[in-house]
Amino acid sequence: SVFFYSSPAHPFRIIDNDDSHPAIPQTVEQLYQDKILDRVILQFTDLTDAHAKVPSQLNQSQAVIWANRVVAEQAAMLRLKFYIFFEDRFDFSVLPKLAKLLQFQDFGSKQPHYALLNEKGRETVVTMNYLSSLILVEALQLETLFSGEES
Repeated sequence: SVFFYSSPAHPFRIIDNDDSHPAIPQTVEQLYQDKILDRVILQFTDLTDAHAKVPSQLNQSQAVIWANRVVAEQAAMLRLKFYIFFEDRFDFSVLPKLAKLLQFQDFGSKQPHYALLNEKGRETVVTMNYLSSLILVEALQLETLFSGEES
């Protein structure tokens, strides 16, 4: 296989084929039925709200921690989206919504509280730039591949 994520060695494949824990494949299937990608996109949208304010009860050091956690959670949501893209059951109908969100968010660069981020948080923003771009490029390539199979 071209992609590690579609390989039998990928954790999603191992979980799907795990007979010793029968509840795990059922849980994964339930996540797909619950439209996990839509929920991940919604959570990512909430985290990237440009109007989000630092909670007023936080002092400066707590605000720095808060801002870094928000960025770390955004990166986690992007990683989760990336993994979902390589599932066989990916729904390409969410691609326009996701592309618009990534563009609006300037591929991770538009961080309303960037001034509060420490070095690790700023490195996470760079990681988000790469992940956002990779998600979009890979999704477009996969969509092209799948649309080519139908003709």
